[in-house]
Amino acid sequence: MTLQIGSVTGVTLNVRVTQAETGAWYVCFYDTRHRALPKWSEFGQPCAKYFLSTIVFRDDQYKQGLHLNGGVRDWNISAPEMLKVWRYCKEQAERVLNGIE
Repeated sequence: MTLQIGSVTGVTLNVRVTQAETGAWYVCFYDTRHRALPKWSEFGQPCAKYFLSTIVFRDDQYKQGLHLNGGVRDWNISAPEMLKVWRYCKEQAERVLNGIE
């Protein structure tokens, strides 16, 4: 499942929870403007990757946004959009813990 959110500048970002070969779970953010380029995936250009636990266990995510890359304003997420990410990640983490994924 992919979540779509808007950056502070209105760029659509894809958010996905994925599992690495090592077994670790990650939250990956992608800029959808670049998904047609051959070097990027169908989800877009990778912007940032965090451990799933980093997002889920920060219960203050609804109070502040997140800067995925300080040098790219299009990759800044507002507090309301970050709350959507936090809820999505909590839901995905519960699925993982319950063996649904």
